[in-house]
Amino acid sequence: MKSFLRILIIVLLGGLGGLLTYDAFFTARVVRDVRLLRQEGEGVQAAYRSNDISIMLNTIETLAPEIAQLNNDLQYLRLLPRLPILGTQISAMRTLSAAAATTIDDMLPLAFQVQRILQLVPTIERIEDVPPEARRQLLRMAIESAPLLTTFTTNSEQTLTTLKALQPEALLNPLGDYVAQAQELLTAVIPGAKKLQSFVDIVPYMAGYRTSQSYLLLLMNNFELRPGGGFIGTYGVLKVTDGEVQDLTTDDIYNLDRPSHARLSVTPPPPMSKYLLTPSFNKWLLRDSNWSPDFAINAQRALSFYRLEQGAHAENINGVIALTPTLIAKLLELTGPISVEGETFTASTIFDVLEWHVEKGYIGKRIPKTQRKEIIGPFAHALKTALLRLPIGEWQRVLDVLMESAQERALMAWTLDPSINRTLATHNVAGPVVDTPKPGEDVLIVLDANMRALKTDQVMQKSITYTVTQNTDTSLTAEVRSTYKNTGTYSWKWGTYRSYTRILVPEGSVLKGNDQGIETASELGHTTFGTFFTVDPGQEKTISFRYILAAAVAEQVKAGIYTLKLIKQAGTPAIPLTFSINSAKITKQIQTDLKTDRTISL
Repeated sequence: MKSFLRILIIVLLGGLGGLLTYDAFFTARVVRDVRLLRQEGEGVQAAYRSNDISIMLNTIETLAPEIAQLNNDLQYLRLLPRLPILGTQISAMRTLSAAAATTIDDMLPLAFQVQRILQLVPTIERIEDVPPEARRQLLRMAIESAPLLTTFTTNSEQTLTTLKALQPEALLNPLGDYVAQAQELLTAVIPGAKKLQSFVDIVPYMAGYRTSQSYLLLLMNNFELRPGGGFIGTYGVLKVTDGEVQDLTTDDIYNLDRPSHARLSVTPPPPMSKYLLTPSFNKWLLRDSNWSPDFAINAQRALSFYRLEQGAHAENINGVIALTPTLIAKLLELTGPISVEGETFTASTIFDVLEWHVEKGYIGKRIPKTQRKEIIGPFAHALKTALLRLPIGEWQRVLDVLMESAQERALMAWTLDPSINRTLATHNVAGPVVDTPKPGEDVLIVLDANMRALKTDQVMQKSITYTVTQNTDTSLTAEVRSTYKNTGTYSWKWGTYRSYTRILVPEGSVLKGNDQGIETASELGHTTFGTFFTVDPGQEKTISFRYILAAAVAEQVKAGIYTLKLIKQAGTPAIPLTFSINSAKITKQIQTDLKTDRTISL
């Protein structure tokens, strides 16, 4: 018996020694692999920061087999992963290594594609210098890059979530540092990849790759705010083919609307008839077409009016693009001042200079009233030229401005192609999209409509307070308080603020009391409450809407669940908003703003 135990102990110790020797061998290899990968990884980060694609590509190609070797060596460890402390470290290392392998596999084809693009235009410094055939190839390559970017962004987000779960602060160094650095790198790269994804998903098709595209342009003056973004004072037609502007014309909206006065008789919404139009002229035309909060509806209505009013090339229009002076000012920050016909436009003066010219200045220059906005055409061409002459490296900033403006509803687009519209909506370029709320979901949209108040929105300071309170019967009382301060004076462009303001809330909500002449209606699957009010210069006014929220929302809150969607009105600045809820299971106060749409989930 003693002999048997002695043999068993020798076998076990021998096996343990073998395992330790085996693990020691592969541990040494793992350490070597990690050192090599650290050096190569630092090279990738340096190349990324310096935009040196060639070095990045070479380094990535070197990294791929090294990471595969590390993954292989880690799988051979047998004993160490079972030990309490080392096991956690090795498990984290295996996760990190697998994440690195996935990222490298996704980055490699992207890096090759970028290299191909750079080889196509190796010496080009400005967009305007790219030859037509090269533009077509670039647009084609952008389309080819779309699925690669989708794979990279999707996998990178999943990888980042996995790495965050490792909690680097709980790991031993240098492993903890490696995990933290990987998180930082992905956190920095993912937003840029998403912007590039937006570009390759949208631009080739909108830019007329293979097939020319024509767009109805709407310049909306958000200092004369309307529910869909602003008064449409100028319209235009843009034709693009393979990324090149073939034609760009603009005109005063009144030159299109005025000849249609006698021919058309489209009934306007009741508030527009009552507070904007006059009994002698109660007709709905293109300039006032953006009455809905949903841009797709406004775009289709604008195109319908354009056709009814016999606009040029109406039968060839493929879509509608709307923008506000806010976007133009941001673009001028990139290009610098632009001078046209004796007028100099800068980011800070674009609105005031243009407004003076089309309202007052044209008189002194003896320009006919019908031609007062003709300066916008030459300005648009000058801005286009200035943008195309920017160094290619600056176009990342141009893309940032465009995507930021789309998020903030200063740029919106819609096309006749439903598939492109879905892509535009995915990347927040489709403007406000007002869908029917999900059952039990709260929603709030505050819409101001300037009703013959000149350009007074320029000097209005606004804020919103939204309060939800649970009643003793578990129903919910909601109150929206919107405050308006008129900081202007009486002048040719400012005056008494006159607004018809309506809010969209969950369908089935019921108004409580009505001492302000509030009107109730239904719109886009929502209940609406609206009222007209005025604010004189130097004065401040608060309007309020109190209502019982739809029963489905109350049921959710009763269960301790609450979701609120706040949809931003196009053309508005980042209006401050204070939200609070007080119920048996949820009590919360949040300060935010409406720079973009917001979702609050509690």
